[in-house]
Amino acid sequence: MKDIIFQKIFKALKDFNMIEKGDSILIAFSGGPDSVMLLYVLKSLQKKFNLKLAAYHLNHMLRGEEAKRDEEFSRKLAEEWNIPFYSEKIDIKKYKTEKVGSLEEKAREIRYKRYHYWKERLKFRKVALGHTKTDSVETFIYNLIRGSGLKGLSGIPPVRDFYIRPLIYLEREEIQEFLKIKNIPYVIDSTNLEPEFTRNKIRLQLLPLLEEIRKGATQKIFQSSLILKEAEDFIQCEVKKLLKKATKEVFKGDWLLDTSLIRSYHLFIKKSLFHYLFGFNFEETSTVLNILEKGGRIRLRDFYISSSFGELYISKKERKLPDTILQKPGIFEFDELNLKIILERGEKTTHRMLYRI
Repeated sequence: MKDIIFQKIFKALKDFNMIEKGDSILIAFSGGPDSVMLLYVLKSLQKKFNLKLAAYHLNHMLRGEEAKRDEEFSRKLAEEWNIPFYSEKIDIKKYKTEKVGSLEEKAREIRYKRYHYWKERLKFRKVALGHTKTDSVETFIYNLIRGSGLKGLSGIPPVRDFYIRPLIYLEREEIQEFLKIKNIPYVIDSTNLEPEFTRNKIRLQLLPLLEEIRKGATQKIFQSSLILKEAEDFIQCEVKKLLKKATKEVFKGDWLLDTSLIRSYHLFIKKSLFHYLFGFNFEETSTVLNILEKGGRIRLRDFYISSSFGELYISKKERKLPDTILQKPGIFEFDELNLKIILERGEKTTHRMLYRI
């Protein structure tokens, strides 16, 4: 079984170019089966790739004594395997985050911030996460029922920035069976067994049902997510090319878009463009497209959007120009709009010249 497991791991490493010789990798280590497997795998590959390793554990302070048990277990196992160990406690409920959402989403946001912090502090190159094929499929289904687009249906990316997921070709059951055979201990987070959480319902109820309906359903869904990931990557490349032609960043975070050019694009490309630039969802994108076609001015989330004279202006800050009467030639500057008007005297007429903008 070990040969099969490591064949899949080496395939993932090669397919996504995850590890190079001499890499320094911080391992996200909860003490659960997936993270224990990740620790074991990277420890096994340490000499082959000349890796510098360290393990990081975050105690969310949500499960009382159980959380303390997990932290102590993680510390002892890392020490037993001669891997430097770092941990910290953060009261997730009291911690202020940028986004408003569920406790689960809040915890995730904080984890990733701490991963980045510790990577920088230790001067490591990469962070290894224990996400599996099963996790990716759960994410696919979760995003599907939320009405996500291609990006959400791409599952969990095997590599993103400095994050790598060496276990992405392994299913959770394979990992648990491997650890059982090797007699390697791990801890179980009891909240993962509580069916009131949406992801747990998918994990505990829906996925087993899908496997019952069609054996190998998890693998098939995973393959579909990889295909969608390739499609998403291609579309993003095309959108970036079109952005250069149709958009101009006039201020930091303020964009001017050529409406006539954007109208010529396929509807899917239009939607992808607004999602890529501003993170607009399906409903928000439809609203922007309506403004694009009919003109007008709206506020959408933190954005101010207006369309006139063949241009669509999207800004994070409302920029208003007061009514101004220009009665004589000169240079007039409006810093708020980064605008300069040069007014010159023309042919003399019998009318008093007033210029209003």
